[in-house]
Amino acid sequence: EHFCSFVQTNPNQMIRNNFVKKVSEYKQVDCGGPLFNNIGYVLPRDDAKHKHKFIADRKFNIAFENGYYPGYATEKILDGLYAKTIPVYLGSYTIDRDFNTDRFINGHNHTDINKLLDIMIDIDNDDKKWLEIVNQPVWKDGVMPDVADENNFLDWWESYVE
Repeated sequence: EHFCSFVQTNPNQMIRNNFVKKVSEYKQVDCGGPLFNNIGYVLPRDDAKHKHKFIADRKFNIAFENGYYPGYATEKILDGLYAKTIPVYLGSYTIDRDFNTDRFINGHNHTDINKLLDIMIDIDNDDKKWLEIVNQPVWKDGVMPDVADENNFLDWWESYVE
């Protein structure tokens, strides 16, 4: 129904902050976290279902991590993928090892935030293209990596943490 979502608390990531402001010049970015909040309330931090519904009502989700390190990927990309929106992602340089890069916009593949916005505008104006992207498999080669398998995590937890 809406254009883009952004849910964030941390105000210290200037690339992300500048990107949100740049995208907002094109169309409103609905900001549901404490940072740049413009929806009239702050999404509760302990209610993932409410957050996913908020994200799912928009074509795009700005999913920039707090830092950019190989292997550092948090819930940000997963929130957008599972909400059936298109995450605009910047974070782990190795995100393409696990996730299907046809399913999101990878900020590492572009030289500046203007190019990312151009891609969003192109997709925003082409519903067929948007549907093709959101219907792509989430995982690289359509296969969930072992590290994302809940059973493997539980086995690891029992073996090494407990």
